[in-house]
Amino acid sequence: MSKNAWMMSCAEDVRFAATTGGPTGALIRLQHRYLDRVLHGATRNPEVTAAFHEVLSLVEPPTRLFHPSVVAAVLRG
Repeated sequence: MSKNAWMMSCAEDVRFAATTGGPTGALIRLQHRYLDRVLHGATRNPEVTAAFHEVLSLVEPPTRLFHPSVVAAVLRG
């Protein structure tokens, strides 16, 4: 699970211009856009809130945010 925490941290760090190194590219940009929508959804949908909390608390892996019910709620907005 510590690998997941490190990956989540590094992927978010590259949002900032002052960050050097770390993952880059289209996949990371897509991940950032999806996570922005997850954060928005977490303020409105209890299932998205629970999934986000579980991932952030390292109780579940980041793939939890891609469970079909979570993805559907996130894409519905």
